This record gives sequence, structure tokens and C-alpha cells, in this order.
Amino acid sequence: MTERSRATLIVIALVALAGALRVLALDKSLYVDEIITLTVASQPLSRMGTVMGQIDASPALFPLLLHGWLLFGHADAWARLLPAVFGIAAVYLVFRVASRAFGRGAGIAAALVAAMAPAHVEYSQYVRSYSLLTCLAGAQILLVIDWFERKRRSPWRILALSLVTTALLYTHYVSMLLLVPEGLIAATMFLRGRRRAALEWATAVLVAGLLFTPGISLLLHNIEFDRGRNEQRPARPPLGRLAVDLAGELTVGPRTLGFGNPMARRATLAGAAVLFPALVVAGVVSGWRQRPLATLTLVLVAVVPTAFFLLSGRRLIAVRFFLPFMVGYLVLLGQGLASLRPRWRILCGTALVVICTVPLAHFFTRFEWGYDHRLVARELEARRQSGDILLFVHPYEQFYYRWYLDDRIPMHGLLFTALENQSYVIKPAPLDFAQGVRSIERLAPPQARFWIIGQSERGFTSRSPDERRLLEWLDSRYDRVADLSPMTDGDPVVRAYFSRGTSR
Repeated sequence: MTERSRATLIVIALVALAGALRVLALDKSLYVDEIITLTVASQPLSRMGTVMGQIDASPALFPLLLHGWLLFGHADAWARLLPAVFGIAAVYLVFRVASRAFGRGAGIAAALVAAMAPAHVEYSQYVRSYSLLTCLAGAQILLVIDWFERKRRSPWRILALSLVTTALLYTHYVSMLLLVPEGLIAATMFLRGRRRAALEWATAVLVAGLLFTPGISLLLHNIEFDRGRNEQRPARPPLGRLAVDLAGELTVGPRTLGFGNPMARRATLAGAAVLFPALVVAGVVSGWRQRPLATLTLVLVAVVPTAFFLLSGRRLIAVRFFLPFMVGYLVLLGQGLASLRPRWRILCGTALVVICTVPLAHFFTRFEWGYDHRLVARELEARRQSGDILLFVHPYEQFYYRWYLDDRIPMHGLLFTALENQSYVIKPAPLDFAQGVRSIERLAPPQARFWIIGQSERGFTSRSPDERRLLEWLDSRYDRVADLSPMTDGDPVVRAYFSRGTSR
């Protein structure tokens, strides 16, 4: 077997590993961001734009792709399979970027880390645009590195770069930050005499910007309201602590993945804190000797957007926003691993696998986003009686039950009814007790039951005292006839009430 054939088999095995990790445990409960995306994607095409403007100002590409995907099935696992496919493709593209920059050995090492990176695995099962974003970022970075290092570029490459950049812009607004390090490289090349390559890159990006013109109104819509939401969020920790937390999440995964044992978490983080930076530095040093322009591009991709984001003053800093820029550090890490002597390469590779396996084991065996709405929805369907209605303390809980029950039971929100007569609301205001009372008195049907579905205390706008007061008021005025709260561990409350003096 030739060396090339052996390398091909290894890459196939790594892509298969990435596939296995990304399709295991797809049938998990949905998070609120996921159900929002599914709500947008399940609308008729004529209504998708309106609904997107009401509940989710993310760009349209992923919801449109998901809309087509849902034509073939509505199961949660099926919905999650689409981002999993993009996640698998992203691993292959990391291999291609590393191979183009530093050779096949670096590509194999980078693909191994990408295949097992906990953050990548998690967000490849997340029904949002993040795995598609990472996939497109890998393709765009591959085109850019190839672009800057070739002496001649065909018109087809200009077109490909324009279309991939356009797709990035229509996937997530954070992708605009990817153009900053590339622009710095292009400016450097222009000043050093390679003006044609720099101007062609600028032309391709300009074309992408023109193609993105229809998405600008939604972008401005998002910026306007995100500014207000940012002011309402809790103040973020000091920059030093934030940077450390982010580094930990980029290596061993988001804190939400959890660990079964605190000692295992500390040991895993300690190992990652030593091994990952050391390999990245080794990748930068060895890569600079081999391909300085590609190395500089990847360093800037990994550092500049992240630094800009951290210094922007935005209070919400989550690892999912940095996934496209992880391509840069994954490739450099792969180059660092490939540059080691065989014995050290095996030792460090094994350590990387172990570090990634610890949080992944917890993710696959115990991790859940929240309570399983499917079980409650099935129980509500089984107990449904004529005239029943569902009332929601948090309006977005309604999205889950519309997804699982369609319109078989009328649904209303105490704050507002989602998708009806409201403008852009991503983070609804907290429940007010007086408003909740007025809504129940107006909506509760005579001679029939009504179900109250509360708001999780983990929710951003949760106001537990007002909700407890509302539940006490309900118990004093109506007869409680059913309680499904044990199915949710009491978070949130799910109860049925009947007006006093009526038959149960």
C-alpha cells in the first residue's frame, strides 16, 4: 500500500469517527434556541421572513435549508441530523485546509482534533447555524490560503470565493469578522507589490457584499435590538477571567457539557491548559519555517476576530460564536502535533484523545438541555379533553408544544401569544403578577380546564417570586385537577385547573 493510499484510509477513518460522534445521542431534548429555529423553518416560505423578524433575526440560509430538510421528516433526531452533516463536512475541510497549508500529516492531525473537539461535537448536534458556519468558514479559509499563495487565479476561483463568502454572510453575522484578518493579509500583499491578488480578493468580497444586500435590513434590525438586549444582560466577568474561561471552552467544550466528577474536570482542564497552547505554539514556529504566509493567515484568523469580540463590550460571550475561527487554531494545533518526533506525537495525540473523551462521555450519557417536552406533550395529548387550553408563563414554551402538538390544543401566552401581534421579541420581558392575573381571567374558558405551563428558573427572564405568587393565586381561586410537574422535576410547573363549582 502506498503512503498516499494509507493516508486516504486514515482520513476516511477520521471522517467516520467524526460521523459516529455527531450522530450518537441525536435524540436529545431541544433547547429554546433550537425550537426557535425549528419554528422559523417550519413556516410556509411566504411567512418565514415575517416570523424571522419577530423571534430570530439570524440570517436566512440555515432556516431555508432546514425548511427543505423538514419536508422529509419532523422527528427531533432527523432535524439534528442536518447540522451533524455539516459538522462532518467541517472536519473534512479542516483536513483540507491543514493539508493545503502544511502537508498531509498536519491535515490528519488537525482532522483528529476537529473530529473529537467537544465544542464541535456539541454544536454539530445543535439545530442552529453553527456547524454550517464552521463548514463554510473552512471552505472560505481554504480558498483564501490557496488564493494568496497562487500566482495565477482563474475566474472560477473568484466566483467560488464570492459565493462561499456570500453564503457565510447569510449564515451568521459573526462571519464578517473573518474578513478582518483576511483584509489585513490582502493589505500587506498590496503594499508588498502583489496588488493583483489583493485587488482580486477585494473584488470577490465586494461581490459577496452586493449579493448580501437583501440581508442588510434584517442585520440592521438585529443590531438595533441587540444593543438594548446587551444592556439588560448581567455584566460579564473581567477580561482576564473571560479569556481563561473561553480558552477552556474552546479546548474541552462549553461548561454546559458538564463533567461527572469535579476532580476529573480540573484534571482535564489542567491538561488542556498545558497541551493545547504548547502544540499551537509549536505549530506556529514550525509552520512559519514552512509556509509563513499561510501561518500568518491562520494566526490572524484564530486571534483577531476573537480579540475584537472580547474587546467589543458585548456581554454575551459564548463559545459557539468562535467556532468558525477555531479552524485557524485547529490547523495550527495539527501542524504542531505533526511536527513532533514520532514518540512525542503518539504521546501528545493520546493525551488529546483522553482530554476530549472525558467531557464527551458525559455529553453522550447524561447531558440534557432541559426537561423533555416530548414526554409532557404526549401526556397532555393523552389527557386532552374538549375545551382544554394551554396557558404559558413564558411565551416561547409555546413553540415546543406547537412543534409536538400542532394546533390540536389552543395555546395562549400570559405575557403575549407568540407569533401573534407582536414585533421583534427574542428575550421577552419577565412575567408581571398583575398582568398574569388579568390574562388568566380573560383567557380561562368557562366550564373547561386550562393548563398552566410555567417558566424554567434557568430562563434568562425568569422571575420566580411573581410566578410563585401567581401559582398561589391560582390555587386559591381554581381547583387544581392535574399536576404533571414531576415529569419536569418541578422546573417548570405544569398544572391543570378547573373553575370552582364546575364538574371535574
